[in-house]
Amino acid sequence: MGVDLGDLLERKRIEIKDLSGRWVAVDAFNTLYQFLSIIRQKDGTPLMDRQGRITSHLSGLLYRTANLLEAGVKLAFVFDGEPPTFKEDTLRRIRWRRDRRAGIRHRPPGRRPRPKVVRVSSMPRPPPASTLISWRTERG
Repeated sequence: MGVDLGDLLERKRIEIKDLSGRWVAVDAFNTLYQFLSIIRQKDGTPLMDRQGRITSHLSGLLYRTANLLEAGVKLAFVFDGEPPTFKEDTLRRIRWRRDRRAGIRHRPPGRRPRPKVVRVSSMPRPPPASTLISWRTERG
Protein backbone atom coordinates (compact mmCIF):
# COMPACT_ATOMS: atom_id res chain seq x y z
CA MET A 1 0.00 0.00 0.00
CA GLY A 2 2.79 2.39 -0.80
CA VAL A 3 3.13 5.18 -3.31
CA ASP A 4 4.72 4.48 -6.67
CA LEU A 5 7.32 7.21 -7.18
CA GLY A 6 8.83 5.55 -10.25
CA ASP A 7 7.29 8.06 -12.66
CA LEU A 8 8.50 11.04 -10.62
CA LEU A 9 12.12 10.06 -10.12
CA GLU A 10 14.91 9.06 -12.42
CA ARG A 11 16.15 5.55 -11.67
CA LYS A 12 19.87 5.31 -11.08
CA ARG A 13 21.85 2.39 -9.67
CA ILE A 14 24.16 3.42 -6.84
CA GLU A 15 26.30 1.68 -4.27
CA ILE A 16 26.34 2.19 -0.52
CA LYS A 17 29.64 4.09 -0.70
CA ASP A 18 27.88 6.70 -2.91
CA LEU A 19 25.71 7.57 0.10
CA SER A 20 28.67 8.23 2.40
CA GLY A 21 28.24 11.51 4.27
CA ARG A 22 24.59 11.84 3.17
CA TRP A 23 21.39 11.57 5.18
CA VAL A 24 19.07 8.69 4.29
CA ALA A 25 15.53 8.37 5.66
CA VAL A 26 14.54 4.81 6.54
CA ASP A 27 10.90 3.68 6.83
CA ALA A 28 11.31 2.02 10.22
CA PHE A 29 8.03 0.08 10.22
CA ASN A 30 8.65 -1.52 6.81
CA THR A 31 12.27 -2.26 7.68
CA LEU A 32 11.31 -4.02 10.92
CA TYR A 33 8.55 -5.95 9.14
CA GLN A 34 11.01 -7.01 6.43
CA PHE A 35 13.39 -8.44 9.03
CA LEU A 36 10.56 -10.20 10.87
CA SER A 37 9.48 -11.90 7.66
CA ILE A 38 12.87 -12.90 6.17
CA ILE A 39 15.25 -13.62 9.06
CA ARG A 40 14.49 -17.19 10.12
CA GLN A 41 16.17 -20.16 11.70
CA LYS A 42 16.84 -23.34 9.68
CA ASP A 43 13.45 -24.78 10.67
CA GLY A 44 11.62 -21.65 9.47
CA THR A 45 10.83 -20.16 12.87
CA PRO A 46 11.87 -16.57 13.65
CA LEU A 47 14.96 -15.92 15.75
CA MET A 48 14.11 -15.90 19.46
CA ASP A 49 15.81 -15.24 22.77
CA ARG A 50 15.82 -17.62 25.74
CA GLN A 51 12.39 -16.43 26.89
CA GLY A 52 10.87 -17.16 23.46
CA ARG A 53 10.57 -13.51 22.42
CA ILE A 54 11.11 -12.87 18.69
CA THR A 55 14.35 -11.02 17.97
CA SER A 56 14.65 -11.28 14.16
CA HIS A 57 13.89 -7.58 13.73
CA LEU A 58 16.52 -6.57 16.27
CA SER A 59 19.22 -8.70 14.67
CA GLY A 60 18.47 -7.38 11.19
CA LEU A 61 18.29 -3.78 12.35
CA LEU A 62 21.60 -4.07 14.19
CA TYR A 63 23.54 -5.56 11.28
CA ARG A 64 22.08 -3.34 8.55
CA THR A 65 22.52 -0.19 10.64
CA ALA A 66 26.10 -1.14 11.51
CA ASN A 67 26.95 -1.70 7.83
CA LEU A 68 25.43 1.61 6.74
CA LEU A 69 27.07 3.58 9.56
CA GLU A 70 30.42 1.94 8.76
CA ALA A 71 30.01 3.16 5.17
CA GLY A 72 29.46 6.72 6.48
CA VAL A 73 25.72 6.90 5.81
CA LYS A 74 23.76 9.11 8.21
CA LEU A 75 20.43 7.48 9.07
CA ALA A 76 17.11 8.99 10.08
CA PHE A 77 14.55 6.36 11.12
CA VAL A 78 11.01 7.50 10.37
CA PHE A 79 8.18 6.09 12.48
CA ASP A 80 5.01 7.25 10.81
CA GLY A 81 2.66 6.44 13.68
CA GLU A 82 -0.76 4.85 13.40
CA PRO A 83 -1.98 3.80 9.96
CA PRO A 84 -4.47 6.22 8.41
CA THR A 85 -8.14 5.39 8.96
CA PHE A 86 -8.68 4.59 5.27
CA LYS A 87 -6.29 1.61 5.68
CA GLU A 88 -8.21 0.06 8.60
CA ASP A 89 -10.44 -2.20 6.48
CA THR A 90 -7.52 -3.38 4.36
CA LEU A 91 -5.38 -4.10 7.42
CA ARG A 92 -8.27 -5.91 9.09
CA ARG A 93 -8.73 -8.13 6.00
CA ILE A 94 -4.99 -8.87 5.86
CA ARG A 95 -4.97 -9.84 9.57
CA TRP A 96 -8.05 -12.00 9.13
CA ARG A 97 -6.54 -13.90 6.15
CA ARG A 98 -3.23 -14.36 7.94
CA ASP A 99 -4.95 -15.67 11.08
CA ARG A 100 -7.20 -17.96 9.02
CA ARG A 101 -4.12 -19.49 7.34
CA ALA A 102 -2.63 -20.00 10.81
CA GLY A 103 -5.82 -21.75 11.96
CA ILE A 104 -7.08 -18.93 14.18
CA ARG A 105 -10.81 -18.33 13.75
CA HIS A 106 -12.26 -14.83 14.00
CA ARG A 107 -15.35 -13.09 12.66
CA PRO A 108 -15.03 -12.17 8.99
CA PRO A 109 -13.80 -8.61 8.41
CA GLY A 110 -16.49 -5.97 8.38
CA ARG A 111 -18.57 -7.66 11.07
CA ARG A 112 -17.83 -5.87 14.28
CA PRO A 113 -18.56 -7.53 17.61
CA ARG A 114 -21.36 -6.24 19.78
CA PRO A 115 -20.12 -3.86 22.46
CA LYS A 116 -20.03 -5.44 25.91
CA VAL A 117 -21.79 -3.65 28.72
CA VAL A 118 -19.46 -2.88 31.58
CA ARG A 119 -21.04 -2.10 34.92
CA VAL A 120 -19.09 0.19 37.17
CA SER A 121 -19.95 0.29 40.83
CA SER A 122 -20.72 3.75 42.06
CA MET A 123 -17.96 5.32 44.06
CA PRO A 124 -18.33 8.38 46.24
CA ARG A 125 -17.38 11.49 44.32
CA PRO A 126 -14.62 13.60 45.89
CA PRO A 127 -15.73 16.98 47.16
CA PRO A 128 -15.05 20.03 44.99
CA ALA A 129 -11.73 21.78 45.44
CA SER A 130 -13.37 24.85 47.01
CA THR A 131 -14.80 22.68 49.82
CA LEU A 132 -11.40 21.14 50.48
CA ILE A 133 -9.71 24.54 50.54
CA SER A 134 -12.23 26.01 53.00
CA TRP A 135 -11.99 22.89 55.21
CA ARG A 136 -8.17 23.14 55.24
CA THR A 137 -8.36 26.88 55.98
CA GLU A 138 -10.67 26.29 58.97
CA ARG A 139 -8.39 23.59 60.37
CA GLY A 140 -5.24 25.63 59.93
